[in-house]
Amino acid sequence: MLICSVTTNNHIPRAKVMAKSIKEHMPHAIVVLCVVEKKLDPSLWDFTPFDNLVLAKDLGLNHFNQFIFKYNRFEAANSLKAALLKYVMDQYKQEQTFVYLDTDIRLYAPLTEIPALFSNHDILFTPHTTIQASDASVPKFELPILRTGIFNAGFLALKNSKESRRFLDWWHKRLEHYCYKDIAEGLFFDQKWLNLALYFFNAGAITHPGYNVAYWNTANRKVSLKEESWRVNGEQLKFFHFSGAETGRLKSMVKKFSHDSMSQANLLKLKDRYMTELREMGQQNHKKTAWSYDFFASGEPIFDESRIAYRKNFASYQKKKKNPFKKSNRYFLK
Repeated sequence: MLICSVTTNNHIPRAKVMAKSIKEHMPHAIVVLCVVEKKLDPSLWDFTPFDNLVLAKDLGLNHFNQFIFKYNRFEAANSLKAALLKYVMDQYKQEQTFVYLDTDIRLYAPLTEIPALFSNHDILFTPHTTIQASDASVPKFELPILRTGIFNAGFLALKNSKESRRFLDWWHKRLEHYCYKDIAEGLFFDQKWLNLALYFFNAGAITHPGYNVAYWNTANRKVSLKEESWRVNGEQLKFFHFSGAETGRLKSMVKKFSHDSMSQANLLKLKDRYMTELREMGQQNHKKTAWSYDFFASGEPIFDESRIAYRKNFASYQKKKKNPFKKSNRYFLK
């Protein structure tokens, strides 16, 4: 199995915790990290859990500068998921299973269920929830999912097949131009496209309660700890998605959604241990690191308005075939 992820320098501690947990539970898995920066952070070279490091500009994308200029740091990292999966499939043709994980995910057990699920599907997603909300809870639980997507794009598993490659080609073309948030237009970064993928391709859902546990599904997933073994609804916890752990959102959402006091206490204990691991990986030194693609070649900071202007008029700018990083805010906002 090959497991890959995308990061920027401010999230390197997350990526390290993720990679270390993979090697702890799946020592034979290949771990590949794509870094969306102009050069690699020196701390990555000596970190052995990574088997391969690749800069985003070396993924083989046509017109990389034009591709990346449209997006801010968060959008850019999400927009490259399909490109990275295509890259690793080409580089590691002998592998039969490819998994993408967001860097704020930590493994707690091996992902042994995936190969068997490939007997029916080439592509596997995890739904945000598998339990119906009560009538009174629809606004709190189901409406947000309808706005942001049925599946969480922090995890994908793909069989090495023509169907998976067909899906990646399709998804990559969408993410090249439409990987940003616009709820009115039906967009939520890379995620909403997976709603369609379920029907366009041979895709299925993993409903094991231990996969992709996160604050948004803690209302129906009870987390327990017995002899240092984490369980979810009685099943083994496979991986936890620590979205919002560093901002305090995870803690507040767990208290809002989790109605079981013991489960809530265990979730917060899980979060505290994760935060300790982040600190040990140098979180304080990285979290305020500037993004190297946030500046024009002159050193001038790129305004969000310049990126949006470029995105809205991308076809006309593309015809000029010029590197947008060699321009200025005044050029795009004149």
